[in-house]
Amino acid sequence: MKDDEQGRAVRGRIATTVVGAVALCCALPAPAGAIVGGERIAAGDAPWTVSLQTPDRTDGAYGSGHFCSATVIGPRKVLTARHCTEGTRLHESVVMTGSDDPAARPGRRVPIARAWVTALIRDQGVLLTLREPGDVAVLETTADLGVPALPLSSAGVELPGGEPVTAYGYGRASWVRLPPREPALLRRARMLLYSQAQCDESNLATAAWFLCGGPAAGPGSGVVAMGDSGGTLVRQGAAGPELLGVPSTGTDGPLRDRVSGYASVAALRGFIDDPASGVELPRPVGTPRVVGRARVGARVRCELRWSPRPERIKVLWVFRAGGDESVRHSGPDGLRLPRSASGRRVSCIATGWSGALNGAGSRRSPQTAVVR
Repeated sequence: MKDDEQGRAVRGRIATTVVGAVALCCALPAPAGAIVGGERIAAGDAPWTVSLQTPDRTDGAYGSGHFCSATVIGPRKVLTARHCTEGTRLHESVVMTGSDDPAARPGRRVPIARAWVTALIRDQGVLLTLREPGDVAVLETTADLGVPALPLSSAGVELPGGEPVTAYGYGRASWVRLPPREPALLRRARMLLYSQAQCDESNLATAAWFLCGGPAAGPGSGVVAMGDSGGTLVRQGAAGPELLGVPSTGTDGPLRDRVSGYASVAALRGFIDDPASGVELPRPVGTPRVVGRARVGARVRCELRWSPRPERIKVLWVFRAGGDESVRHSGPDGLRLPRSASGRRVSCIATGWSGALNGAGSRRSPQTAVVR
């Protein structure tokens, strides 16, 4: 592609898919950034590219359990997009290794133990999201992943426009035909990196942590789009392949198959190397329980331990009698039981929040009978 064509490709409206995507049934965000075009590959061709899976394998994109991609960067660490963590059940999700087709040939599933993000989103506005310092997150698993880590691009590396790169991920193969249960398949696409000046000409992003690119010419070319945020953008470094970027946004409109946006690994190495410099997301520890005398007019609390403690906690109270169920909401100080709760059984579900979008929901507590 010629330089003037590249310039036209990066100019035009870019629709972010970071926060504005429709939520999946498990409260995780619909993924953004998958391979459109490109070619299918075996898991062994890119063992460090892995699938993030919902707690229930029947949920997620295309019924496969897949909701985002990630890259193995250490024995127990993966790098993904921060917006992939914006769901209340991330702590129950798993990292799947060794699969090119999670629905038909699932691989090993390793639980997520901890998660860190670069910064908290204080508002759900899309523009504010893009101004946050980096759409990346580091996840730690409960056990060794058993696959090789992909080396990271060095901080301060020069990235001239026109450099060949390769994107990897699971997801949609076409923008035109979108069958509801298209499988999430591991694919790669040959691309060309755009220069920072070309990226700045678009409204994709002007931040130093952002990269953009488009499909290369010839067989195997493609671009990222709906289906696989958090995946892998690779460049060929002096010592071999290295992780250059994390798929973050895609395009829509006339240029939807032309431009893709990535969080730059080189620009974000400080956080990636030391996740504790960012923000650790809360997760519930154990099962909550109803504390206090369950009597009409008395106050009960939903007791649960968190690691680390959330910025704020919201509680859903569930009252049940036979097949009839009603709910009420409260803060961490609890709820005064209403007269209508008499003769019912009450349980609670606590959700801890850090920022506007990162919430962790607990399991439901055991039921307690309410008396007058």
